Amino acid sequence: MAIQDILKKILDDADVEVSNIISVFQAEKSKLAEESAGIEKTELEAIDSKLESAFSSIETKMRTMARRENAKSLLTSKQKMITSAMQKFHDSLVNADDKMYSDILEKLFSSLPVTTGKVFAPSNRAELTKKFAKDLEVVSSDDVEGGFIVQSGGAEIDLSFQNIVFSEYADELRSYFADQLKLL
Repeated sequence: MAIQDILKKILDDADVEVSNIISVFQAEKSKLAEESAGIEKTELEAIDSKLESAFSSIETKMRTMARRENAKSLLTSKQKMITSAMQKFHDSLVNADDKMYSDILEKLFSSLPVTTGKVFAPSNRAELTKKFAKDLEVVSSDDVEGGFIVQSGGAEIDLSFQNIVFSEYADELRSYFADQLKLL
């Protein structure tokens, strides 16, 4: 056997060996590609599931926030309407005709627990207030819009319409106006 035959045999054997190696490599490559595709598909499904869950959660939170903002806006509007109604009520008391204003003063003075001191009344209603003040000294005041404030013996009794409407009877008036305006 000549060297050429030996070389040819070695090359043929090497060719067969290389073909076997390529075959095994291709099989391994296909197997890895299939495994990788399976893992990738599983991971993509997991990501899709997580995204769907996250979107659902965000949508739920957005709806809840929208309902909360809507309720807050509605409450603010209702409060503005009630405050406006209370202000109009206050203004109607301040601007009441002399007959109605006298009726109000009569009721306020009848419940007054003091008989001496100073009564601070609006300038435009000072004379009318004197009719009900009895022994109390009536002083005109630009600080009082309607009603009056009594100072007696170091104590102060605020029966101004501002205090009566927006402080003393504020809760009752809010409830009343909410009911009347059908806001409940």
